[in-house]
Amino acid sequence: MRMSDARWGSGALRLAAMAFFIAWSAALGFAGGMGPAKVVETAIRNTDVLFLMSPRLRALQEADAKRDVDAIGTTWIAGGNDEPKISKLKLKVLAQTSSAATVRATFRNYGEKRERTFYLVRVEGAWLIDDAETEWAKRISAELAASTGASEPSQEEAAGPTGQEGKYCLKDGKDETIFTTRPKGKDLVFALSWWTPYDTFFGVTGTAKPASSGWRFEENLNAADPRERCAVVITAEDGGYRVSTVDGARCESLAGHNAVLYGTISFSPASRVSAKFDASEVGNLDCK
Repeated sequence: MRMSDARWGSGALRLAAMAFFIAWSAALGFAGGMGPAKVVETAIRNTDVLFLMSPRLRALQEADAKRDVDAIGTTWIAGGNDEPKISKLKLKVLAQTSSAATVRATFRNYGEKRERTFYLVRVEGAWLIDDAETEWAKRISAELAASTGASEPSQEEAAGPTGQEGKYCLKDGKDETIFTTRPKGKDLVFALSWWTPYDTFFGVTGTAKPASSGWRFEENLNAADPRERCAVVITAEDGGYRVSTVDGARCESLAGHNAVLYGTISFSPASRVSAKFDASEVGNLDCK
């Protein structure tokens, strides 16, 4: 199998793992997620925050992260380079519609006073941070764009390439990884299944939406428990695909115990075993 720095933990037996995949998920986000103020609070109190950002802001952050020096990073959220130590946090929703919200936050980080205004958008049911005003930036998105020499991407500009229907298989003895896809407009319906020789199982399926890097599937990103968050990044590459999870949202609850993908799986054109999408349940996918 061609897997760069991919580590999977051992876990439950096959039948136990399959219980997590009775229902197929086909939508971004989840019902009953956190409101705008709770999203802002979660971002301020944590360091893994990319999963709380809109595709537009996330694309700017990812471009900034590629810089060798002087990257802005995500420290602008809490205003410090260390693990946040937040006190006296006060949040006020200044405005909210069905698709956008503005939240003002005042707090102290290691005793130093901070004030932020966050601008959020609703993406498929989940509130995500799209921009912010800090003590030194009228709009953080403009600062990120200026620092990289890039223009601010629109949602349309973040659309990924056209996908290719088919089924891909990587096999190494009893070790099988199956990835099957079917384009649906600009979206990409997919299923990823991996059985280890030890009967440890990892699998996720759904509809990935266009993003700056290709497509992105997100589920339960507002969950308080990071194990319940799931984000899968899919990139078309030379007639094949690259698939990875996102730090802070590695789909742990959709797998056997500790069966988590930490790296990137590459499916080359040579690994394509069928030109058709395999609609089998994710736990029953095989290389045939």
